Amino acid sequence: YEYNIPTKQEKIRLIKRVDMNGGWVMNKKTTIPVNESSNESQYRAGLVTSSEGGKFCVKFSDGTSESFDYAEVATGVFAMLLKDMPQKDISLWPLSSSSSMASTARLRRQMRDKLAAIKESVSPKPNAAKKSAPSKSAPKVKVERSVNVKMEVAKEPMKPIKREIVRSVLYVKIDLDEVTSNTPMKKGVRSVKRLKVDAGLWQEGAPIAEQYNESQDSSDNVDTAGNKRRAKDFPPGLANVIWCALNSPEPQTGANLLRNMLCVQNIVPPVHLAEKLMDLIKYGPKAEGSSVYFKDPLRTQLANSYACALVSASSHLVRKDDSAIFGPSSWDDVEVLLSQSIDQTENTISGRRLAQALQMAACGSKLLSLLLKTELLRNDFSSTSFTFDATSMKCMPTVKVFKSEGLRNVLKAVVRHTTSCLIRHSKWILDHDLNELSQIERASAECCASEAKTCLDSLGSVVCYTAWLFCAEERVSIDHHSSAIIVRDEFLSELTRSIENLPEMSSRKKTTFTKKVKLHFLLSLVEEFAFPLQDAVGKMIGLEDVLDCV
Repeated sequence: YEYNIPTKQEKIRLIKRVDMNGGWVMNKKTTIPVNESSNESQYRAGLVTSSEGGKFCVKFSDGTSESFDYAEVATGVFAMLLKDMPQKDISLWPLSSSSSMASTARLRRQMRDKLAAIKESVSPKPNAAKKSAPSKSAPKVKVERSVNVKMEVAKEPMKPIKREIVRSVLYVKIDLDEVTSNTPMKKGVRSVKRLKVDAGLWQEGAPIAEQYNESQDSSDNVDTAGNKRRAKDFPPGLANVIWCALNSPEPQTGANLLRNMLCVQNIVPPVHLAEKLMDLIKYGPKAEGSSVYFKDPLRTQLANSYACALVSASSHLVRKDDSAIFGPSSWDDVEVLLSQSIDQTENTISGRRLAQALQMAACGSKLLSLLLKTELLRNDFSSTSFTFDATSMKCMPTVKVFKSEGLRNVLKAVVRHTTSCLIRHSKWILDHDLNELSQIERASAECCASEAKTCLDSLGSVVCYTAWLFCAEERVSIDHHSSAIIVRDEFLSELTRSIENLPEMSSRKKTTFTKKVKLHFLLSLVEEFAFPLQDAVGKMIGLEDVLDCV
């Protein structure tokens, strides 16, 4: 289980998992120390050919073969890999998930310098190779010990410990005490260990990297009551400049800068900039000084991606006043996000305009679903035990808005908008034949179908979380008939009203259409904890047998 590899960051992806039996070192070059006791270590290069009984056979260039332990062989393999790997391809990530981003960035720079020194030490210098003529029987490579870096590879016993599987691949231990004592500190940087020793917070024997916290602002990394860290504010005068860069014909410049500031430095936008970002997602971009909104898919997508990144960061960051980083400020924000699939698609039937409108609606519904999922992340959805206290509501702006509006009314509104979206865009959500369209029309139709289905799934997820909150307020389980009755009544009411506005259909087609709409509405309740609600509503609308076959 690779718990600490940041696969969500850019340019980092998991290629394959390591074989704990040591099979990954087979047929790879390695270096074995000739004499470990001498001050000037010498190494022999060889190829790992076979393994037997926990020992690995290394064949050297002179034709001799010897057996060594897994740790010694794997250490040499990593040294050879680092030697042959370009510096631009070496990526580092924190060795501990508890380290802050500030300390991780500093530790990353120190480790990069150390690995550069390792690369130089493993590769022999050409001048030194010419002067020294090693014998053919035992080729040796001189290694300059310029830094105090230890690389250890240990083979973990086969036991069900998820956390240790990744850390058994490679350890790079850096003596931070020696670094801070021998290297002159930059102006403004404090000795973190000295401060923690004076405060009684330094723990002997604990991992050093996890105890160092080198942030220059003492209030940036203070743990709050909810085990969240306080984010940093924008530098003065920078907010308007970045907003103009985001809301421009080339929004990727501002979006990349905003994302880097958030992910690397924990810098979040001020409240007024977050409100502008919410308006852009709700209505689309507009020119400065103008009151006319227009549709720009690229600008909308980048703004929504940054908003989702802010929401995800809210799981471990808060503002300095312990409030959430991003969220709705009133019920109007939530209602606009719910009704985008209807309001933005007025007077559009198909084509590029409809695809752009559905893309905006899908972004809004996904953001609303992510807001609820992130704010309720720490709760156990197998039960409905939840307290609506003022302290927790401060970090849950969406739940707070739902609570102030009334969870019963909110559940009805969410079901009503979900049903309207399903019926309005049933042409794209239900079975639709695209083969009859031309190539140009098919491209727009495929976009419409994809965005409409995404919008429906996200709205269905909002229905699930809202029903769970309603059950928590009523102190009943999720499979209780009270929430199922509200969902059924509002769905059937909106279904009847919306079908009347559709073109006239025969009785047989109308029955088939109604059954498909009911089935797709139930399947939109995608959250696993809401399966009891799905079964209860299915029984009430007459689809019990159909759900058993799905």
